[in-house]
Amino acid sequence: MSVYRELFLNAVGKIVYIDTFSGISGDMLLGALIDAGFSVEGLVEEIDRMGVGAKLHVERVKRGSIDAVDFKVSYDREKEKPRDYRSIRRMLEEKMSEGAGKDIALEVFAILAEAEAKVHGIDAQDVHFHEVGAVDSIVDIVGAGLGLGSLGPTKFISGPVPLGAGFVDTRHGKLPVPAPATMELLKGIPVRRSDVLGELVTPTGAAVLKAVVEDFGGIPDMVVEEIGYGVGDKVFKDSSGDNAPPNLLRLIVGAEGSAAFQNTYQEDEVVVVTTNIDDMNPQFYEPIVERLFEAGALDVTLSPLIMKKGRPGTELTVMVEPKDCLRMTEIVLSESTSSGVRYRRERRFKLKRWIEEVETSLGPVKVKFKADTKNKIFGAHPEYEDIKAISQKSGLPIKEVYRLVVIDLERNKKGRAEMIK
Repeated sequence: MSVYRELFLNAVGKIVYIDTFSGISGDMLLGALIDAGFSVEGLVEEIDRMGVGAKLHVERVKRGSIDAVDFKVSYDREKEKPRDYRSIRRMLEEKMSEGAGKDIALEVFAILAEAEAKVHGIDAQDVHFHEVGAVDSIVDIVGAGLGLGSLGPTKFISGPVPLGAGFVDTRHGKLPVPAPATMELLKGIPVRRSDVLGELVTPTGAAVLKAVVEDFGGIPDMVVEEIGYGVGDKVFKDSSGDNAPPNLLRLIVGAEGSAAFQNTYQEDEVVVVTTNIDDMNPQFYEPIVERLFEAGALDVTLSPLIMKKGRPGTELTVMVEPKDCLRMTEIVLSESTSSGVRYRRERRFKLKRWIEEVETSLGPVKVKFKADTKNKIFGAHPEYEDIKAISQKSGLPIKEVYRLVVIDLERNKKGRAEMIK
């Protein structure tokens, strides 16, 4: 896991969706960041401090009738020489301001170096980037780091990356699209087929996704606050000769979840682990469920199924915190006859919940309370085991014990919200 993702993985609040409907490159990302509110002045200062002789140009243009930002870099290309990873890393470490932006830029270059080294069969420290080492790419990566880092603790999500087709001219000659280094960088990243002829994803764009994005998929539940569009230089056509979608990258910035729900409920993320079983003694489910709860499962359910050839089966579903996913999976696979599980991440809204011991006319009883974020109590439920114990000790029917305890709770309802911890 990247340093940046590890720092911000558990951040709650801000979310950025990178909409890669037409691919991603460094200059497209910079344009989208600027369009969404990132000030280019800080980037100018950083680039001037590095002394790479670059001038930055920001212009508003239209692509497919959509107003967007075109970000470009100019410099004396005759004086530009290929840079190796050592020199680029040293330049960033010595001259770039400390902060999240610097961390991101350094990681992006490290990821690029590893990919290039793998493709060319050399040590990462000895990689000469050529195209990636050019001034405009250094500016793109430094700018992407500063722009993304300026957003603070943020969760980054991206759409699946479209792969173009055809060939691209490089200093290594004509290479297939995606270029080998780009393809290496896309390992582990969901991609999708595209009929567009041309390079939709550059090594810089792929490396940035690798460095900061935690999840890939559709737009998540969020309250949209800012939208930014960055343009690419090329106008693409698809394999039939028709114009492809506009060459744009869209950033959607906002608050995580629903604002209305967030005012009332707490929000978090869980992992749901499921498996279907049709060849196990039903008596074995009880110890499996008990062990899962003992290990920290949030919930465990069993549902009847009709499986292939009409065989009756059972779906075992375990809801866990993300950090416990592997441990719960190991329990399911070792304790049951299942040979594999499925899992998915889900968001959930929930009331505050806590348990405290309350004095009642029948003695102390543990009670589970629920309240909203404004400390308004939604319910109070006596714990079953305590009710059962009182029933067995007193000889009263369990339903009568429950009724009397609830009456006591209603009498003491005032002021309970003030006791929320």
